[in-house]
Amino acid sequence: MRHVLFLSTALFIFISACSAVNNIDPYIDDKVEGPYTEIEGTVQYIDLEGGFWAIKDGQGKTYDPMNLPERFQQEGLKVYTKAKIRNDMASIHMAGPIIEIHTIKNLR
Repeated sequence: MRHVLFLSTALFIFISACSAVNNIDPYIDDKVEGPYTEIEGTVQYIDLEGGFWAIKDGQGKTYDPMNLPERFQQEGLKVYTKAKIRNDMASIHMAGPIIEIHTIKNLR
């Protein structure tokens, strides 16, 4: 009976640890005012002009986030974000529209 209890506890801890590997707390910046664009895409590191992080959506459009939190700077990470497109700004990246992130979360 003790072995069953021990194995059950060990299995529970193992499953909990595996499910938490890609669990990143959502990020919300209340200072960013709308209107917002919703983007579902993949975080990518682009090695141009010194390198920068971008988000590429399912249609292949690339966005240049100006405030991507460090915990989301992971190559290949699937994310959902609500962001403001900043047409009033320019960048040397020339990768796509600059966005200011209001909300971002991991899609796993």
